[in-house]
Amino acid sequence: MFAHKLISRQQHGFITRRSASSNLLDTLNDWTLAVDNSDGITAAYIDFAKAFDSVSHQKLLYKLQNYGISGNLLNWIKNFLSGRLQCTKVGDIFSPYRRLSSGVIQGSCLGPLLFFIYVNDVVSLFGEDCVCKLYADDMKLYMRMNSSSSSYCASRLQNYLDRLAHWSRICQLNIAYQKCAVMQIGNIVPDCSYAIASNRLSNVDRHQAINDVIARAISAAGVPVTKEPVGLTRLDGKRPDGLTLIPWQGGKPLTWDVTVVSTLADSYIHSTSHSASSAAETPSVRKESKYSSIPPDYIFQPVAIETLGPLNASALNFLSEVARRLTSLS
Repeated sequence: MFAHKLISRQQHGFITRRSASSNLLDTLNDWTLAVDNSDGITAAYIDFAKAFDSVSHQKLLYKLQNYGISGNLLNWIKNFLSGRLQCTKVGDIFSPYRRLSSGVIQGSCLGPLLFFIYVNDVVSLFGEDCVCKLYADDMKLYMRMNSSSSSYCASRLQNYLDRLAHWSRICQLNIAYQKCAVMQIGNIVPDCSYAIASNRLSNVDRHQAINDVIARAISAAGVPVTKEPVGLTRLDGKRPDGLTLIPWQGGKPLTWDVTVVSTLADSYIHSTSHSASSAAETPSVRKESKYSSIPPDYIFQPVAIETLGPLNASALNFLSEVARRLTSLS
């Protein structure tokens, strides 16, 4: 499929020897090289609404023909897609049957493959200066930004977003604008905003995004939480990021605070070149010192995450415990 360009090498979903991990590793390598070169990265995260259910059968068959699929095989795929009915079952009650006019069959072996072929040409919208990474229907675009041409690069990225909006209208794949966002990495941050079809994209705050993930994970593990709890403060009066509303371990509730550390910062580059996660350990110790005023009947957990991935050791143990509890409930 790759040899005949039926599926782009930027697609990492549901393909042998490709995964979310390979997607992230490719991205991490590109971003590390950029930051190491004193460049910045602007990344746009794109979400399509009900993408697998929105695939136009007519346009899918047209794309298959353009890829050289014809004859009995094309007719077989056409028969596979057409004339299907579906209903919803709740208890012992069935809804009326409805004919499917669009969408690939989820849960089938052929469904993901047909979807990948349907969206495969989206990669051709972007030039060499813009990288497009796909995981099924999730898309990530990113560009390098440097001090001499950041405004030009920003305008190029907006142009690519305009092309994407036009492509999505033609392919009848609606973009979920409220779920799309932009993230800036590094010190080169152009003073501009981005939009898709006049819908302005929100900027992702890494600290807030990580804190949201932790709060949702703990809640999903059956432990209710609150953010920025009133009544708990550190020495300078600032509150921690979150608190469990029931005991976490040993009859004590847990409170945590997140910090994002630049792995390649000048103050850490020497230590990180010798030991992974060393950049995360230093601020985690500082956090414990700043929150020493929290009463001993609370567990305080610093969570320091480096921009290149590593965490402080205690945070890794903490998140492993969250994962264990989630696994036991699933």
